[in-house]
Amino acid sequence: YLKGKEFDVQLLSVHQNGEYDFLQPVVKEKEAHDVMDEYFSLLLEALENFPTANVLSHFDYGIRLFDVSVEDLQDYQEVLKAVLQKVIDNKMAFELNTRSMYQYGNVALYEQMISWYLALGGSSFSLGSDAHSIDYYGFYFGETMTLLEKYNISKVTIFEQQKLFIGNASHEIQTPLAVCQNRLEMLLMDDESLGESQMGEIIKTYQTLVYVSKLNKSLLLLSKIDNS
Repeated sequence: YLKGKEFDVQLLSVHQNGEYDFLQPVVKEKEAHDVMDEYFSLLLEALENFPTANVLSHFDYGIRLFDVSVEDLQDYQEVLKAVLQKVIDNKMAFELNTRSMYQYGNVALYEQMISWYLALGGSSFSLGSDAHSIDYYGFYFGETMTLLEKYNISKVTIFEQQKLFIGNASHEIQTPLAVCQNRLEMLLMDDESLGESQMGEIIKTYQTLVYVSKLNKSLLLLSKIDNS
């Protein structure tokens, strides 16, 4: 289906097994090790069947409903190392999914995968926030870059067309964001002419602008790192 079509990037992930999605409640009724056996096998199968993919996304999607420790993960190191080796053989990037890491509490699992990946000779990393809403756009990117630096990794993979867009668009967006913030700050200083409800709305708008500005700076940082 994907053959012959043009994409900026192809993400590969396993969400379901043909009967249910791995985040559906029925999964919680099963034994964690049974789910891990099935899910990691499907992950390897997907890598073997879709060699044109560019990024392996959220390797831990299928185990998010369980409290999996690093020790638990190490019991599956044979199949997981095979997964990572396939990522390397297919010239793919390994995604650090920041929602998995910081919302689902799987930072330690990702650190274990990073260690195995580097030991196998892997070097290509990408960042993804699983942003199904604006609230998660660029979620914890700064913290994840700091984590990568601990492993002497200073670059992440941004695929060409998207890299150009991110770099150019982020620079263009930052200036009007700063101007809007300054104007709202001036309005807030003149609080005597504002009603309580007006003040509340301006504060909310200002906080949103600060948040969007922070996300945009994260994109600028990624673009800068990729071009260094």
